[in-house]
Amino acid sequence: MRKRISRSTVVLALFLGIALLVFVWLVASRPAGAPAAATPAPSPSSAAVVPTGVPSSGSSGSPAAVTAAPGDSGVPSDTGAPIATDSPSPSSAPTAAATVAPTPKPTPAPTPKPTPTPAPILAFQVAIDSAGGHAALTWTACMFPAGGGAYLVARSPDNAITYPLAGNDAAIDTVGQGGPPAYVDGAPPPGAADFYRIFCVDSGKHLLAESFPVVSFKRPVGVLTLTVTAKPTSNVLTWSACQTSHFNGYLIARSAASNLSLVPLVRGTVKAATIGAGGPHTWSETASPSLTKLYYRVQCTVDWEGKTILSAQSDARWVYSAVKS
Repeated sequence: MRKRISRSTVVLALFLGIALLVFVWLVASRPAGAPAAATPAPSPSSAAVVPTGVPSSGSSGSPAAVTAAPGDSGVPSDTGAPIATDSPSPSSAPTAAATVAPTPKPTPAPTPKPTPTPAPILAFQVAIDSAGGHAALTWTACMFPAGGGAYLVARSPDNAITYPLAGNDAAIDTVGQGGPPAYVDGAPPPGAADFYRIFCVDSGKHLLAESFPVVSFKRPVGVLTLTVTAKPTSNVLTWSACQTSHFNGYLIARSAASNLSLVPLVRGTVKAATIGAGGPHTWSETASPSLTKLYYRVQCTVDWEGKTILSAQSDARWVYSAVKS
C-alpha cells in the first residue's frame, strides 16, 4: 500500500521550485564577473522594482520575490551599485559652469618710424682774389629746393669754420638765391689774414652744401711815408696818417741795422715810442754827443679779431745822428 504525500509537503516543494527558478534567472541575467546583488530590506518610503518577466505573485498567494537590479537605487548595495528610489539623488542636480572672463589680447607696441637718412652735404668751389687789397670771393651755384634758400658767407681767423657757426666764426653776409654768387669783404684792415667758407642753406636755415676747401686771404700791409731829419740836438720824424679801420696807434721802431723787423720787434729793433690813434704824426728824440747811423721805421697797428696786427708801415729811413743808440 502506497504512502500518501501530504498537501503541505507539495506546497513547500512548489515554493522551493519557484525560488530555485528565480535564483537561476538572476544568475543568468547578471553581467559576467559581477557579484550577486544583495536583497535590500524593504523600506516603507520606497517602492519595490520588479524585474520584467518575473511574476509579482504566485497563483498560490505566495509573496513575489523582490530583487534590485544594479544601479536602480541610490542606496549602496553589496556590489557598490546604487538602488533606484523615488527621490532624486542630490548629486544628480546640474552644476552651473563657472564663468571665465576672456583674457585680453596684449596691445602690440607701435612700430617706431625709421629715422630719415639726412641728405649728403654737397661741396662746391670758392675762388678768392684781391680787389684793391680786399678779399673777393666767387663760387659755383647751389641747387636749392622749391622753398628757396641763400648763401651764407662766413669769415674766421682760423680755418676751422663749421655750420652752425661757433667761436670766432662770423656770418659777414647773406646772398639770396637769385643774387650773384660773389662777395667782396672790405671790412678787414690791411695786414689782416682771414679764412672764408660759404654755406648753402634752405629757407629753414638747414645746411644743404658747403664750400671746400676753406680759403684764406692776407691783405697787404699799407705804406706810410716817413721823413727823418737830423738836427744838432735831436732827430725829428714826420709821417703820413694811417688810413685804415680798427686803427689803435703808431709804433716807432729804431735799430742800428737796416732790416728793421715787423711787429713783433726782433733782431735788435727797439721800440722807441708809441703814439695813440689821436696823437700827432710827428715825433723827436734828443741827440747825444756820439755820432751814430740809425734807422727808423713807423708802423701802424690795428686791433682785429682779438689780436694786434701790423696794418701799415714806412720804409726804413736812416740818419747820422748825435743820438746815442
